[in-house]
Amino acid sequence: MEKMSEIRAKKRGIRKYIEKPFDLKGLAKTIRDLLDQQNIESAKKQ
Repeated sequence: MEKMSEIRAKKRGIRKYIEKPFDLKGLAKTIRDLLDQQNIESAKKQ
């Protein structure tokens, strides 16, 4: 099995890629940003 890379992840539809070690504050910000982006995209479709 190959190690995942940011490029491979994006090719598979992953919007954000983070590697270990990561801090909880950075992880929380990444999740919040992705959820906000999803909400904006959903609002545009309506």
